[in-house]
Amino acid sequence: MTGSNSVTPRAGLLVVDFATGDLLFVAVKVEIVWEGEVVERMKGAKGVMVMRVGETIYLSGALTLGWDAAETPLLGDCLQAQH
Repeated sequence: MTGSNSVTPRAGLLVVDFATGDLLFVAVKVEIVWEGEVVERMKGAKGVMVMRVGETIYLSGALTLGWDAAETPLLGDCLQAQH
């Protein structure tokens, strides 16, 4: 492994649903594989990051900021571009 994953092989992902205020946190253990079948299957890959889910936490309505993505200039532009 390289970088911070060699010292602490953990990572987290936070998914926010701004419409409902729900939050999903996913904690994973990270392993970087540099050679072998899993790397060979990914054309052009020099290595593959394998993540194994250790824990998930779902919080319904945890985010109580009255925020709308369409009202934010950067996200609003992205949302309009998708339509």
